[in-house]
Amino acid sequence: MAIDIVVVLIDLLGRWGSLFAAPLKDFNILWIIIPVYINWVFSEFYQEKKGTSFGNAITNGATMLWVGIDWMRTTVNAFLAGSTSFDGIFAAKVFLSLLALTYALVIIIAGIKTMKIEHIIGRVRLVTYFSLMLTPIIYGIVQPEFMTTIAILLFAPVFYIVIEIIDKIMPTPKTFDEDSMPSEGGAGLGDMKIPGMDNLSGNTGFGSPDFSSGQQQMPSAGFGNTGGLPKF
Repeated sequence: MAIDIVVVLIDLLGRWGSLFAAPLKDFNILWIIIPVYINWVFSEFYQEKKGTSFGNAITNGATMLWVGIDWMRTTVNAFLAGSTSFDGIFAAKVFLSLLALTYALVIIIAGIKTMKIEHIIGRVRLVTYFSLMLTPIIYGIVQPEFMTTIAILLFAPVFYIVIEIIDKIMPTPKTFDEDSMPSEGGAGLGDMKIPGMDNLSGNTGFGSPDFSSGQQQMPSAGFGNTGGLPKF
């Protein structure tokens, strides 16, 4: 019994690994996989290391939206070209494409409405995982078999936990400290000093007008005490 379980787990692990290795079998998939990888790496470690903001999540939703559009485009083009027939596999690919588009729209709308669930469903690692796992199936590189589906669902927590551990181990990028400086009592616009402008309200007479007496006092423009008239 134990041996059978081990054999099944090895088979599932092999199926899971084949999804990551799918781009090596068909380079056409790279044009959608590479942007997903790039977006994931930079967003994961430079934007979402300490959590997902609403802005990040909306961007991730937009990425998933583009992936869903590509899935639908690939599926329809394959059907029109005659490389696939109107069968269960075609229906499954259309369903997955619509599911991806729905998921993307939910992320975007939840982010716009600042719903708290956005911090969970909008994480870039989730968007990336399902994009990487399902794209080879949509492109026909990996067949949509039941055991493959089980492998995707079974190892999803493993992928999430491994990335979380890597996040904890890696040092925090300097971008986090730089971005947090203005919100931690840093100098604002009112504290900025512009060279050559320090005396605009001082001896040059360009101070703010005094309305306390009901009469506006015109600046002397630094021409002495002759009532503002220059001496010739």
